[in-house]
Amino acid sequence: MAESYIQLPADAAGKKVRTIQKTILAQTVQSQMHVRDSRRDILGSYAVVTPEITTTAVTNYRIASIWNSNATKKIVIKRVIVSNRCAAASAVNVLQLRFLTADVTGTDISANIAKKDSTDPASIATVKRTAAQTGTLGGVIAAYAKVTTASGSSELICDYNMANQSVEEDEIILNQNEGLVVTKLLAGDVDDRFTVTFEWGEY
Repeated sequence: MAESYIQLPADAAGKKVRTIQKTILAQTVQSQMHVRDSRRDILGSYAVVTPEITTTAVTNYRIASIWNSNATKKIVIKRVIVSNRCAAASAVNVLQLRFLTADVTGTDISANIAKKDSTDPASIATVKRTAAQTGTLGGVIAAYAKVTTASGSSELICDYNMANQSVEEDEIILNQNEGLVVTKLLAGDVDDRFTVTFEWGEY
């Protein structure tokens, strides 16, 4: 299979379209090649992993969040990973990924944000952990069941991964004064220990 091109109408010397040449029923046919690209100018790629978080026995407990307060940049969430370790046998619960329409209180861990390219500018995101009843919740993006877990065991609860999706379709976009939070639906108990990873780009 050989690559070729077809000539477009004149523009100075004329532009060329990249094609793949095939023979179909004894006819030479050019199939146009499409290269997936982004219309965005991505300004930086980042990740952060929270310290291990011990929750309290309240409903809708906000475990960890990411927030955009910037007026000029958007945050594109690429991946959210939630894992769990138990200090003792723990109860069944449901973990949700939800939008935030107001920022949470809690411990700011934005200083832990890692640049995926050392030449990227500092991230504009605010990342927090452990925020019991604050922050205005928006719509639910996804929910994952956490099974009853025995003492000392661990599990991967969710891996919300959009790395293999098309470039600009199935994504979570955080505009100014929007956020994303990992929250548990039920009160549960205090024996769960959660770790949350956020990965995102900014443009």
